[in-house]
Amino acid sequence: MGKEPQATAKAFRTFLVGLDDVIGVRGTEQLLRRGGLAQYIGNYPPSTEARAGYRLRDFSAVTQALFDVYGARGSKAILQRVGRAQASRGLEESASLVVVARAAMKLLPLHQRVQMVLESSGRALAEQVDVVVRVTRERDEFYIELEQCPYCIGWENSAPVCFSMIGFWHRVLQRATGGTETIEEVACCATGAKACRYRVTLNPEE
Repeated sequence: MGKEPQATAKAFRTFLVGLDDVIGVRGTEQLLRRGGLAQYIGNYPPSTEARAGYRLRDFSAVTQALFDVYGARGSKAILQRVGRAQASRGLEESASLVVVARAAMKLLPLHQRVQMVLESSGRALAEQVDVVVRVTRERDEFYIELEQCPYCIGWENSAPVCFSMIGFWHRVLQRATGGTETIEEVACCATGAKACRYRVTLNPEE
């Protein structure tokens, strides 16, 4: 059996703080209790790169609890905001994502900018969580494939659930596209897929 996929302390902390910002500290406490993670109430991980038992399935447990409390529609809005907050904090703190932001400012054709940002942000994400990220392009659409997505490990659902990642990709692409792209999860491990897959459709620039 392989090693349990983990995240850095900073990554899990950022996720919890993002939830605090959207639903409040008491709301996050409720999710932690419901997800069997009460040990983190008032005891968030430090903002370090340590991988000391912060399991990817803990992200999933909190996400499932969120769906139980707020339903699919409410959870979608909350998680997209959390994902954007995670990316924003990453842009402030991660050297890799700072490079992404600077690269996006260069005067490159749109598709080249998007390819560069997606590949660089995928590498930055893999530095924080034990995921495998692949980016491909098919004509005018990009696809992001994510193995071991932290938001749906050990979860079965009838529809895709990884809205945090959609918010994350929107925010990291914002400087490259102006936020005009459409992102949808077209395959999800929660529905039985081998990897989560996101389609990025670029809308024409004004």
